[in-house]
Amino acid sequence: MNSWPRNSLPIFTGFKFPALNLFDSNKGLVTISAPSEFRMYVCGITPYDATHLGHAATYLAFDLINRYQIFAGAKVNFIENVTDIDDPLLERARRDNSSWRNLADTQTELFKSDMSALRILPPTNLVKVTESIPVIEGFIKRLDKNGYLYQISGDHYFSVEKFLSGLPIP
Repeated sequence: MNSWPRNSLPIFTGFKFPALNLFDSNKGLVTISAPSEFRMYVCGITPYDATHLGHAATYLAFDLINRYQIFAGAKVNFIENVTDIDDPLLERARRDNSSWRNLADTQTELFKSDMSALRILPPTNLVKVTESIPVIEGFIKRLDKNGYLYQISGDHYFSVEKFLSGLPIP
């Protein structure tokens, strides 16, 4: 899926950016010093209604990290998804007697125009969940094969306990 147009950025020369300190809930404080490549994934919207302040705050925060890495000289690979099929979307489409695909498409376009108006840099790739279903199914099969899923009433759930048991957590 196409994202929104990229804004031009100023060119900084002769300036050394300091290391970026971020907090990771698993690792604690993480210091990132000018990598040559920086990869970032941001969970995107579920497009069933207009963009709101919470969306803007999230994308502005990640836009700062994105710009910082670009200005520090990193090649940024920034992936963002659009959850274009989910219960809230299906419920809204049913309520409004409209096609869920049409609702997802129109709200995604509105979101993209809002991000452009806020001058937020677009992701390298904006990916719809519906475009990723085969990859997701393959991942779920691997999780199941490796014992990370359990079933209740025919539904699959991720076993956090099994996952955590394999980590070196004191």
